[in-house]
Amino acid sequence: GLKKGWFSGYPDGKIQMKNHGVEDPFLLYLAYQSPHTPLAVDLNYLELYPNETDVSRKTYLTMVSSTDDSIGRIVENMKRFVYTKDGSERTLFDDTIFIFSSDNGGMSQGLGYGGASNTPLRGRKGSTWEGGCRVPAFITNLNITGTHEGMFHMTDWLPTIYSGILGVEQADLGDIDGINQFDVLQKTSEPLREEILYDIANFQDTNCTLNVTDSWFPASCNVSGSFGAALRVNNFKL
Repeated sequence: GLKKGWFSGYPDGKIQMKNHGVEDPFLLYLAYQSPHTPLAVDLNYLELYPNETDVSRKTYLTMVSSTDDSIGRIVENMKRFVYTKDGSERTLFDDTIFIFSSDNGGMSQGLGYGGASNTPLRGRKGSTWEGGCRVPAFITNLNITGTHEGMFHMTDWLPTIYSGILGVEQADLGDIDGINQFDVLQKTSEPLREEILYDIANFQDTNCTLNVTDSWFPASCNVSGSFGAALRVNNFKL
């Protein structure tokens, strides 16, 4: 987590911005290693889980809390940067869209167990079951609140940001798989995505062994001759 005072050089309380131009946007892409194996306990958060007896699970939970705290401190500090527009005070947070998403399901019980749980979904990281692919995500500052129950694929973020938020022609992106779902997220459009192709891993005519040398995952996976794929159309999944 980011400790108090990490933003060195700035005073406590509000920070007045001068010559702030909302027409000059910035992008921050922040990819956390935590939570992820190899597990490393964050002692600052152990006391939050006094009743968890599974050591791996408890360690994983401290890593989740550390990540949550880090993101919270970034948001907290962005709310400290203020400026005046048309006689009203705004913060840097007011002008920023936050997108959060995991990249895959957790490494739940099984080979290479990493303390995660995808309950009630079936499967784990590396599988095409929902537990391996369906992840938590949220987006802020769209002037609407609520939960989107429709399908949204990771590739949809690019056109949603580029065309939906920035207002640039999606044709500039060429032939892409993603769908601009900005209007769907704002609940001004019906669902646009009816299918998701999860994966096509075809090793039926291939000799392939994945060699893993890390001590925390002492195994090599022979996938020669195997085949794995998944396709969802509306509420049906093959």
